[in-house]
Amino acid sequence: MFEPAAVTAAIAFLTQISKSFIPEKFVRLVPVVLGVMYTTARMGMIHADVVLYGVLLGAASMGAYDVAHLDVPNKVKTPVVNTFNKVKSMIK
Repeated sequence: MFEPAAVTAAIAFLTQISKSFIPEKFVRLVPVVLGVMYTTARMGMIHADVVLYGVLLGAASMGAYDVAHLDVPNKVKTPVVNTFNKVKSMIK
């Protein structure tokens, strides 16, 4: 199996791409479904352990994306948001 961090990043990436095609209320299901599909395809069977691992991969990718865009109180932002804002201001 691939490194779980790489799979988590790939699931987060595919989730962001799918946001333009899927209604907002179903976006939270996409990473879980992708995680279950990945683990089922890799293991070649549907078993409780395989499905649970897929759900955990999907949940981890949702959490990784949410933390990267988290705003901290008192107007302090995460490094991802700060870097994005600096690049955006340089383009203007």
